[in-house]
Amino acid sequence: MSRWIVLGVWVTVAFLAALFYGQLNFSARSLPQEYKVGVVLKAMDSEHWLAVRSRMENTAREKGMRLIVMAPENEAAYAEQEQIVRELLAADVDALVITPVDIDRADVYVGMAAERAVPLLTIDEKITDVPYIGSDNYAIGQMAAAYMAEHIPEGGTVGILAGVAQQDAHRQRVAGFRDYVREHGGLRLVAVTMDAAQYREAALQTERMIEEHPDLAGLFVTSAIMSLGAVDTLSAHAAHPVLVGVDTQNDALRALRDGRMDAIISQDGNDTGRAAIEAVSDALAGRTIPANSYITNALITAANAQDYLLQEDF
Repeated sequence: MSRWIVLGVWVTVAFLAALFYGQLNFSARSLPQEYKVGVVLKAMDSEHWLAVRSRMENTAREKGMRLIVMAPENEAAYAEQEQIVRELLAADVDALVITPVDIDRADVYVGMAAERAVPLLTIDEKITDVPYIGSDNYAIGQMAAAYMAEHIPEGGTVGILAGVAQQDAHRQRVAGFRDYVREHGGLRLVAVTMDAAQYREAALQTERMIEEHPDLAGLFVTSAIMSLGAVDTLSAHAAHPVLVGVDTQNDALRALRDGRMDAIISQDGNDTGRAAIEAVSDALAGRTIPANSYITNALITAANAQDYLLQEDF
């Protein structure tokens, strides 16, 4: 009888050991692989890009990814950005997200990623045949023109102050605005200036545009930083053209709330950052990524500006 008891004990021990071992193995197999993802932004000199980075990092932690986020000194530093991309690919990242500072030379990045078979996605700037996450920039230009058409008398003159000419986002915003004016009439586009990407250049270009077109009734500015330069220049003038900017950025939103701007087309860096990491996760899981994943762009005025002020966690 004791022999059967001993045998029963051994069977029970063996069963428990097998169960425990199996559970350990199952747990080990179910742990997600930690992917290393390289991210190269245009810059880190604005609330927009800081919000993009912060949301990407938070979403990546939720998904068990490790991000390496880098950026060149400014949005004109192509050589520096290219070197960053080379270094990240050499570090064997599993995926690469990039915002090219020069869209005309972005094919170099496509070739570099393809050579190492690394999935490539873009935000803010579209590269042909590469999945894109961000705003519909052409639609942003159309929205800005539509707002001006509603708030400027027939025949009013308008201008555009745009960012770096080598960036597709600014080109598309200009194209959308220009096409709307041409197709709908009502406004006269008299001035388009590009390459005023920073605050100081924007302030100077606004001054020049006002001097050349003293009857300017509207000004579309394609980024928040540039909008603030325009705001400060216009504050010294008696005339106040209808001023429409882009980007959900707190300093610009406060200017809008306080009546120093008329409207902003939203572009929330948090939305872009979250959507980008979700797309990366899908790509690494082998799922098909849409050619374009657009975030929501909304019209913001003084009436609802407070609702869009960001909680700064970056």
